[in-house]
Amino acid sequence: MMALMAGPGISKAFMAQVLITNHFSGGMMLLAMAVHQTPAMSWPKALLNFQRLVLGSLYATRIVWWGPMSYACLRLAYIYTGDFPVYVTNLGLRGLGYEYPLLSPIFLAVFVLLVFYTHFNLDLVQVNKKLLRKAEGRAAAAARGRGK
Repeated sequence: MMALMAGPGISKAFMAQVLITNHFSGGMMLLAMAVHQTPAMSWPKALLNFQRLVLGSLYATRIVWWGPMSYACLRLAYIYTGDFPVYVTNLGLRGLGYEYPLLSPIFLAVFVLLVFYTHFNLDLVQVNKKLLRKAEGRAAAAARGRGK
């Protein structure tokens, strides 16, 4: 959200796509946790395909998009904690003026939060890979049951 409100140098279209897809994958992940606890387990093929969709959305947004988005967030924190570039100061806006933006509390806080959130994303992918394996096992058992 901060990047969408940010000044020049941050692609609004890119950040809007990141925001939308991250919310989509987050919703899918929450729905997956609920679906695996409901009577949907009695439809193993549908559950398997749904879990594939969930894991695909997590890979797309929490792995593929994560690198460029993290870079954009760190760049934004760096720019706004130092002195703004000339083309921005001409508009009357000033940064926080830290002499060494890489050591500013804001930049370091954003960096630490990105590290924690990266670990969270990797953990989400691992949990959903386990759910996919469980759904594959149910679908295989159902197929063997129909084959008798």
